[in-house]
Amino acid sequence: MYSFLVYANANYLEVSPVLGKASRIIQKLTSSMGINAKVTHREIPEVKAGWLFLEPEFVSGKSFISEYVDSRCAVIVFGELYQKDSGTVAENIAKIWRKNGVDAVRRLNGCFSAVIIDSLSNEFYIVSDLVGLRSARYYCGKNYLLVSTHDIPIVATGLCSFEFDLASASSILCYDWSLQSKSLIKGIEACNPNKYITWREGSLKTEDKPLLSVQDRINRHDKKTFSKHIDLMIEVMRNNTRTFCGNVSTVRADLTAGSDTRALLGILLSVIEPYRLKLFTLGSFGSMEVSTAMRIASKYNLRHMHFNHDVPDFDSFIRHVRLRAFLMNGDTNAKRAVAESPSYLNDGAVYLHGGGGPIFKGAYYFNTQKKNFLSGLQTEDIVKFLENRCRRDKTVFQPSEEIQLKIKSRLSDIINNYLNISNNAADLLDLFYLYERYGRWGSMAANFTWENRFCPFDLPEVVKMGFKLPSPISNDCLLHRTIIKRYLPEVYCWPVNKSYLLPLIGSSELKVIAQKVINRVLRFRQRKQYSSNINEDAKSHEQKRSEIFAIFLADKMKDMFLDANSISSTVFKKDILNHIICEHEKRSKNYSRLLGILATVEQFRYLVSEVISISGQELRKTDFVGVSKIKIKK
Repeated sequence: MYSFLVYANANYLEVSPVLGKASRIIQKLTSSMGINAKVTHREIPEVKAGWLFLEPEFVSGKSFISEYVDSRCAVIVFGELYQKDSGTVAENIAKIWRKNGVDAVRRLNGCFSAVIIDSLSNEFYIVSDLVGLRSARYYCGKNYLLVSTHDIPIVATGLCSFEFDLASASSILCYDWSLQSKSLIKGIEACNPNKYITWREGSLKTEDKPLLSVQDRINRHDKKTFSKHIDLMIEVMRNNTRTFCGNVSTVRADLTAGSDTRALLGILLSVIEPYRLKLFTLGSFGSMEVSTAMRIASKYNLRHMHFNHDVPDFDSFIRHVRLRAFLMNGDTNAKRAVAESPSYLNDGAVYLHGGGGPIFKGAYYFNTQKKNFLSGLQTEDIVKFLENRCRRDKTVFQPSEEIQLKIKSRLSDIINNYLNISNNAADLLDLFYLYERYGRWGSMAANFTWENRFCPFDLPEVVKMGFKLPSPISNDCLLHRTIIKRYLPEVYCWPVNKSYLLPLIGSSELKVIAQKVINRVLRFRQRKQYSSNINEDAKSHEQKRSEIFAIFLADKMKDMFLDANSISSTVFKKDILNHIICEHEKRSKNYSRLLGILATVEQFRYLVSEVISISGQELRKTDFVGVSKIKIKK
């Protein structure tokens, strides 16, 4: 794992005792996750600051942490740049900052967060790239600043509160992620890629400067410019993919029944030799995802593997959940930890995924029949629409009115902040997907650094170009359709997710009717082929993960949820929680989403408790004072 912690004190106190304490605690925690990590310290006495960074003791391939210090500045970075001069990422960022300032750093084409210290003015800058998949976290005390890639190192200093924020926990249960990436620990804040932080001698200031612009958009009726711009976007994706793959012998990539991985495959086959490519699909032999992926791979004579994860032993599973809880600050689903525990010793292969694809598909207005409603939406309508569109498990989990108001306030703040970029309804929905659904929930691929991952769709350069397209930027999935038709013409007309056809995406009445007919036919065939009583060979990856969770519920996990000090028993009434556990354990209903979230939250709580225990403190029930008990409607 990779992480850094920066500590600065306006009173010019020594930083080594705080960093030393945090270092000892973090090393003990990482061993409980099955990770051998080493910690490196650096003090910068000129500004009474310092940092530590954590990296695997044994690692093959590149490091995701770099540092650079000279007489003018000090820089520490988590992440990478996709185009850079010779030298480390931190050295490149220092060079850009000295020459062109903070905004130039933020505009770099990469996936990173960085802290830049101006040694002359004693100013600290916290920045990230445009998308913010690796945005930093910070805690500002009375006269000090703590900045980290993750929450637990901040907690390990002993300088922040240990009060859990149940609104954040409830947000994860309602929406799958904590809106605004609000921490489960009160007081810890997540950096916003549309802003950057400046701190000097105890004073913190937030500079609101969005990097995206919707000015000078292409005219929809200028077909020549429109087409040329799409071509330029594809060339940027191809060039960056070619550079990322380099000369490595094995390039791994996801392949599913969806259009995102299909477009990714098109990009890959246009820039690398097919023999280097190795495709992967999660699921059983007869599942929809695997059968579709196998057909595509066979069509182009590509290597392809499919698999469902075996049931891991419980202790390995919990260690893996704990690792993911650390890396995602408790904000992810433990059901993904049924995979094999990660290793930072790999074979040097690179791994590509299509996770950022929905940014350009109009994820919240994909259905062509829903596009007409966009023109009349006001800001409050957008908030209400997203509440209805994104809210999960309403009948099972219903927070108290107080918590609901807090969550709605966060959602409203998000949309109001986007008004600094655009007041167009479609843009607001696209920005929400980009910065929240993908930038927060979808940041797993960027933070699970045991694999060298890359997605050509989420390149800052491509995203900026995307918002130059006429609104809505999806334009009937034009980017995906162009890539697939150009580089995979043989499968362009093959059904996507067994539900629709790419050539029929559009708003014309004829296409809408044809797509509806095709959808009903494909859905009927899908239900017939993949019914609920399917055999073992046809089970999807999600079904297998749900079954594994049912097995673990019969083990120690049930006790973890029902513990009197658990967050689960605080946000749920005991009878409701028991009902959810029993229903899933009997496999009557699939509650792996809720239970997976709770499992990660509980392991995050465990990590915080361990920090306090190691520090010789005690986690008290008063940590929950001031937060009302969440009520669940029966």
